[in-house]
Amino acid sequence: MSHRESILPEDTERILSPRLLLAGIPVDHDKELLGHSDGDVVLHALTDALLSAGGLPDIGTLFPDTDPAFKDRESSFFLLVALKKVSSSIKINKELRLCVKCKLVM
Repeated sequence: MSHRESILPEDTERILSPRLLLAGIPVDHDKELLGHSDGDVVLHALTDALLSAGGLPDIGTLFPDTDPAFKDRESSFFLLVALKKVSSSIKINKELRLCVKCKLVM
């Protein structure tokens, strides 16, 4: 069985408080992920995976946190833009693996 080697996408966000979104789903928790957008680490990693598969720059390059246009944006926006950019150049598999890491900031 042949397969294409790939690097597992990774996105790291700091935990703040009190809202937490994972894959667009609110999680009942007393912490939130600190990010320029909504901090959804799962959708950010998925967006980076698609961009990487399409040979495009990463999410931080395409949507820099220095650009106020992306402040507090829903992460689904970045995912949809990435899907549009790569839809004609890559084949989307049925399987996806993501690594989610969150660090508690004291």
